[in-house]
Amino acid sequence: MPASLLSHNAPPVHYPVGGSRLAGAAHAVFAALGACVLAAWCIVAAVVDWRQGVTALAWVAACCWGGHAMRSAASGELSWDGMAWQWAGAPPRQDVALGVHLDFQRALLVSLRDGRGPVLWLWLERRACPERWDMLRRAVYSRARMGAAPNAAHQDREPMDRVVSTPP
Repeated sequence: MPASLLSHNAPPVHYPVGGSRLAGAAHAVFAALGACVLAAWCIVAAVVDWRQGVTALAWVAACCWGGHAMRSAASGELSWDGMAWQWAGAPPRQDVALGVHLDFQRALLVSLRDGRGPVLWLWLERRACPERWDMLRRAVYSRARMGAAPNAAHQDREPMDRVVSTPP
């Protein structure tokens, strides 16, 4: 294999994961919007009855649930060794499949699957470790290196030896 193809692999990287400001801001915005809609409904309604009360209780429950989810968000370290992703957190997972679901350039929403437990959702943010952010982004969008053993984390990726290039 030409050396030029090997040089494009992402370097190994370890990236800290913790609470997300973006997720916190989104929670606050949606809670405020919900409060505004509920208040507008109560103001416009000729008679405030049980429906507004039930909706207000549902809004409070949703805000409490979202706050609890944010406080108990996963924290740990996500690692790429050139062949597989590992998660050193609770619960620890080896050889996980990482999927990118939202990319805001300075924040990523990713999921980790290992086939044994539930899907783990993580917000990765540049502010957690700015000096490693570019390496992390390269790793997230890269293929595994040649010689990587096939496992559950790589089933959705096409091996490099199967890539066929057409002559110019």
